[in-house]
Amino acid sequence: MGNYNYNIDPDASPQERDRIRRLRQASADISENQSSIAQVSETTVIQYEEKVFCLIEETISGGEWVNLFYDTGRLKCRKATANSSGPYKADGYIKTAHTYVATPIEVDIYLNGKNDQFSGLTVGAKYYLSTTAGTMSTSAPTVTGEMYQLLGKSISTTELLFEKNQTITLA
Repeated sequence: MGNYNYNIDPDASPQERDRIRRLRQASADISENQSSIAQVSETTVIQYEEKVFCLIEETISGGEWVNLFYDTGRLKCRKATANSSGPYKADGYIKTAHTYVATPIEVDIYLNGKNDQFSGLTVGAKYYLSTTAGTMSTSAPTVTGEMYQLLGKSISTTELLFEKNQTITLA
């Protein structure tokens, strides 16, 4: 275990600082020992979820990874992809499927926390943004021009604990 006080806003409330420390501790426990994955509490993960509203201009399924961007002064989202023709990093995920018809609609995008829209995940496995738009894979991209982004680790067969990480474009 380490000191989890770094990068916490000194103006944050004591409750907020404590929440951040607990989340970092849970993340460290997962990294240090896969058997501790089952011990991550529902409360810790749910308290850390943050979301924003944005407009979608394409059909997006529940659980898909999205990229946020501004267009004509409005926050919008599109499917994230590690593909070299994008690439668009994953800024968050959507929990409820939305079908785009002709008019953009406003939806909730979750910026961190538990993405629980999956089945068949390998508990403790790392998942990376895929070159298929909106999806993830246990294999990181390897082709020049593709983007490497770790999305998180699965904490059950249906849930992935997402924390936005740095991206690297492969050269």
